[in-house]
Amino acid sequence: MKNKFESINGLLSQGDFLLAIGIIGVLAGLIIPVPPFIIDVFLAFNLGIAMVIIMVSTFVKKPL
Repeated sequence: MKNKFESINGLLSQGDFLLAIGIIGVLAGLIIPVPPFIIDVFLAFNLGIAMVIIMVSTFVKKPL
């Protein structure tokens, strides 16, 4: 059982694997019909994350 978790952890630590899963997820979201409620939830989440990024970048004391 421990070997399974180690192999999964090894796969997730590679950035290429996560990028491939992300691209497949985006393409599946474009092809598979999504209910309007789920689209509203994703839109609200996206706007919330955008506002957090804007607030953090505005109030940074020492920029890079």
